[in-house]
Amino acid sequence: MAEFTLTTFTADLALRIGPAEYFFLLLLIFLVVALCSTDAWLKALAAVCTSLLLASVGTDINSGIDRFMFDSPWLTNGIDASLMLVAFVLLPRVLVPQEPRTWLARALERKLPHRIWLQVSLLWRCALAILAVLLLFEIEATGAPMGMWILLTGLTICGVWFYWLEIPSVLLYVAFAYGGMVEENLRRALLLSRGDLLVVLQRPVVTILLSLMALALLIYYLRHRYRTIRVTAPQP
Repeated sequence: MAEFTLTTFTADLALRIGPAEYFFLLLLIFLVVALCSTDAWLKALAAVCTSLLLASVGTDINSGIDRFMFDSPWLTNGIDASLMLVAFVLLPRVLVPQEPRTWLARALERKLPHRIWLQVSLLWRCALAILAVLLLFEIEATGAPMGMWILLTGLTICGVWFYWLEIPSVLLYVAFAYGGMVEENLRRALLLSRGDLLVVLQRPVVTILLSLMALALLIYYLRHRYRTIRVTAPQP
């Protein structure tokens, strides 16, 4: 019998991880981010679908087909991640006046005097604006054409609209950043299994990842149920 060590376990686990495991791991990441960022499932689904669609812009590596490029050669390599960060995360927080959404912001608003809180909020918006300008200068330094700035305007309008609708911008950016990996690993997993999804689902690590997804949904349901009961319970 072979001796069990951490090295052999790690090596065996690495051999079992393939495209299917990476695909479901990314889905698990999307699910956890969605559960932590919003209670609205339709908004989370809209965020993921929008970002995956934007991540597919550019030339397909496998087939060489141009996708959603509208005859623009500067979109051959897809949309820059810095552009998405500026349009979907930074600028909406600068342009849209909203109530504090994170637990830290709400705690600071309760503890700080109103005038000091307004100053802190203004400084935070200025810091985000400076970061957005620095990223835009970096994009311009790469020789981005005028069409890129038109794209930035359109994406910013969408980002502001999503932020106003309280669609989680963190989930939007995470889904976009890993969108290419999701498509690539799903395609490779189906090619290796000859298009048989049942073969993919029967892999041991995939089963573990699906179980973790089910556990995350169960924990979320129990937590939401507990909060509902606590709110609706009559006060003594």
